Amino acid sequence: MFRPEALWIAALLTAGVVGALAYNWPSRVDSPLHVGELNQTSEQTERELPSRGLSLIADKLNENRTDKNLDLDALQTGDRYLVGGNYVGAYQQYQQLARLDDAIGGSLLIRLGLAAEHAGFLDSAQDHFLSAIQSESSTAVHKLRGLMGIARVWERQERYEDSICLLSELFLIYAFSELPEDIRVGISQRLAECLQKRKLRNLPPSRVSDLEYEWSMTPIEPMLVENISIDETVFMAQGDSAINVIQNPVGDLSLILLNAKYFSLSNLTLISELQQSTGIEFSVSSKARSRLAGRSFRINANAISAAALLDQLIGPLELAWLQSDKLVEIASMDELTAKQRDAFEFDRIRRASQQLQFGLGTDRDRSILLMSEGNNALLQSDLDQARIKYDAARELTPSGELSAKLYYNQANLLVQQNDLSAALDRFYQSLDQTLVPRMQTLSYGMIADLELQLGQPENAVIAASRGLRIGNDPEVTRNSFLTLVKAYLLQSDPLSANRVLHTHEALITDDATKRLSSVLSAFARFQITKPTRGLQNEGERLVLALATLKSSDAKSFIDHLVVSRAFHSVGFTSKAIEHLSVASQLVKGPFWSNRIPLELAEMLISNGEYESAQTTLATVSSDADEQLQIKKLKMTATVENELHHWDGCIQVCKSLLNLPIDDETKKFALNLMGRCYRQTDQHYSAALCFAGLMPESKEQTAASAPSDQP
Repeated sequence: MFRPEALWIAALLTAGVVGALAYNWPSRVDSPLHVGELNQTSEQTERELPSRGLSLIADKLNENRTDKNLDLDALQTGDRYLVGGNYVGAYQQYQQLARLDDAIGGSLLIRLGLAAEHAGFLDSAQDHFLSAIQSESSTAVHKLRGLMGIARVWERQERYEDSICLLSELFLIYAFSELPEDIRVGISQRLAECLQKRKLRNLPPSRVSDLEYEWSMTPIEPMLVENISIDETVFMAQGDSAINVIQNPVGDLSLILLNAKYFSLSNLTLISELQQSTGIEFSVSSKARSRLAGRSFRINANAISAAALLDQLIGPLELAWLQSDKLVEIASMDELTAKQRDAFEFDRIRRASQQLQFGLGTDRDRSILLMSEGNNALLQSDLDQARIKYDAARELTPSGELSAKLYYNQANLLVQQNDLSAALDRFYQSLDQTLVPRMQTLSYGMIADLELQLGQPENAVIAASRGLRIGNDPEVTRNSFLTLVKAYLLQSDPLSANRVLHTHEALITDDATKRLSSVLSAFARFQITKPTRGLQNEGERLVLALATLKSSDAKSFIDHLVVSRAFHSVGFTSKAIEHLSVASQLVKGPFWSNRIPLELAEMLISNGEYESAQTTLATVSSDADEQLQIKKLKMTATVENELHHWDGCIQVCKSLLNLPIDDETKKFALNLMGRCYRQTDQHYSAALCFAGLMPESKEQTAASAPSDQP
């Protein structure tokens, strides 16, 4: 049947190369494909190997055939296009060859599938891979590569469950050393990455937004090699069917290694066999038992961990297992708590990665694996393990975009460890390594955010502005946009803040961002027009915007700080204190960790909450710079006076007068100290203070004071 895709594929081809071609596309397979559904289409009647699902004709296992009628020069031209990245050109070349002979062999079908897959024609790629599996001229390697191709297509279509189910079956049968590396390692690699991608898809976006993953590239050149000889015995179980334990150190399924060979065995029988051979008790819930009943499988694996065997056996059935000492409980995923389900899914990814790491051949692939493990540790709040994995990945000296992503993830780890200066350096290193606009925008956005947290709004403006200019993805540039607005507001530049909000309003899509942006915009305009009597116009708009704001809309301490100032500007002191209190709990970095409590204490004092202000002032570090110490002492003296702690107020004022202060502050301290002396009937000292003189010590004051007696 003809497909409309042929028209726009032809439009991509160079003019004059192919004209008026009719593409005969194979029928699409809409239903999920499983290994057990594949049937041998050959008319030969020779003995079939007892493989589960994939029936391999014995006399074809050693055939190293290419299609007899193919023009090898034209085939090699297509291969060069494919290896060089010209996937549409390669697909065109292979299609020309396919039209020359109706009986297309497995070699050309695999090439057609690869070219279509990499060109993004996923439906066509699936059709070609399926045809390779069903073709009577396909060798065993062609069939396995066809199965792997279908798994990759499903992965790219985000049909992760289907892909995992197929790969799990392939893993139990064909993940052994005699096969070509692109199949043997590819099965484990695709399985690990599908599990990872499915987990990331199911996590809340806010949980994974600060992490970058890198995915392995499908090796093309090994799939173009035809002279592969495989001994047919690798597809046949050798010896009796059994499970043999070759390592059982501490009764941990992850450490138990097995040799397992079965032609056909029910799942429940295998669990019983595992219990007998490992000495570990298995408990199966009724819901899990109903899913396992009536199902069988085939396995041919050497030195496989019992945990990996169990994962591939029950994982596709939406079952999970948990081990506690010598007991393994198997249950349905919906029988687990959210915490248990989350832990099991991460553990399964970790086990798949461990199984894979021994077969990876390049430092790049090992770096990708270690970085993913570090990311998963970070998602589970295991910061020490994340650091270990990232450092191990860095030791393999990754380069280019992989290095940029690793620096980016290391920076986010340092942010969680509250080492903001070191995190800033890592983000700059990530920026230095990448040429991809998306990564540049992400790095600039995080740099701007950190500069703002470190009290450098002018640097934040520069970084966020660059991120906005480079970025073309709204989801990525939104962070730079909001950071730039907040930086301008903290710089007391409401005009620029309002201009940015107006220019980039298209970036405001979700409801939470709309509500927060509405507050920022109204606050900026209110600062420009200044308050008027009755809060008319912009004041009214700001009040309405604040009324619609939800507590969850402000996420960072900078958000809460700006929202607090907006509330305070229109007289809602209690709401301002509420947001500033949250900001003081979330604050990071030395710059704001003292300034926000001081601002909060000032609001509490103005609201008459002196005891709360006293508690807040106690959180200000004694290492704060001199000007902050002066501000702290002034407010502390005020609080002590309002609480009638006269002696405490006097001592604070004396500490204040010992600092290099201006005349206005000196006048404030002496006046307040004089009032405290008067309250304690030390009138001579009070008079000195009111006269602008520093009173002497208490003993000196008593000796020099004139007597009130005649």
